Amino acid sequence: MEIVENTPFIHNFSVTGNDDNLPEKLGVFETIDEFQEFFALNTVAEHQKVFAKRWYSDEEIHNFRNEILEVAENELPEAKFQLSEKEIEFATAKKEKEIAIESVGALQTKIGDLAAEIKIGKTEIEVPANRTYKVPIKGKYYFYAWQDNGDCILVKVALMTDEEKEELFSQTDKNEQFFESLKNVKNQRKAK
Repeated sequence: MEIVENTPFIHNFSVTGNDDNLPEKLGVFETIDEFQEFFALNTVAEHQKVFAKRWYSDEEIHNFRNEILEVAENELPEAKFQLSEKEIEFATAKKEKEIAIESVGALQTKIGDLAAEIKIGKTEIEVPANRTYKVPIKGKYYFYAWQDNGDCILVKVALMTDEEKEELFSQTDKNEQFFESLKNVKNQRKAK
């Protein structure tokens, strides 16, 4: 099963670890240059490629289901038929029977694996460095990415090592002040 290449770059990310309740969407930017300028002016952050979890698209789930149907309707019945034929010829074809059993098992495993992928519902993708900013705040890195529709969204949260916390301590103050100001604006909107 191939993962659908999204063009334009627009995804529904699955983010965990945002315990500080940082905004999941920082704004809408017409160009990637505006997105990059926003981070340069407001934060101390750097470009970094990141692997972030995203939900499968409807198209990908549809493709998974089509592949399961293809295997269940076409390949598995044929494999079961071959298995029964080999059982009749068992006395002279013991080795062929073992091959057919392995084929059925592999196909059932394939169906199970595909079904498990659908159940998980998300996969990890590489978000290019020029679309991503890593912002250190309160002992964590918050990764924000720019999408082709202009949205700047939170895609991942990762813990800093103790060494990184000590090294970046002075830089995180500016970031904390910036995001606190955004939270205050968000809270004022909720209050209205």
